[in-house]
Amino acid sequence: MEDEDDLTDWLIDREECIGIEETADEMFEKLGYYKDFDETTHEYRKECDGDLVEIDFWLKEKTISKNYYREFMGYITMQELKAINKKVEELGWI
Repeated sequence: MEDEDDLTDWLIDREECIGIEETADEMFEKLGYYKDFDETTHEYRKECDGDLVEIDFWLKEKTISKNYYREFMGYITMQELKAINKKVEELGWI
């Protein structure tokens, strides 16, 4: 799994170097997330070691949360942070 993460990081960094602009949806998709939007939240979900992981953007409150369903693990990878920053930019929060 570590080799796969290294490859994902390398591909994302390579695209940034050659100037390809991606949307937040594309960035999250590369990280294995699928999106689920409604009028109150934009959610990105993926399976990780048999657990469901979500990164949620709460539109009214302009807040973000990352949740693991079996236990809380509040770590955010650098690649997730890049996608989060892009999403915040797209939502007009910054």
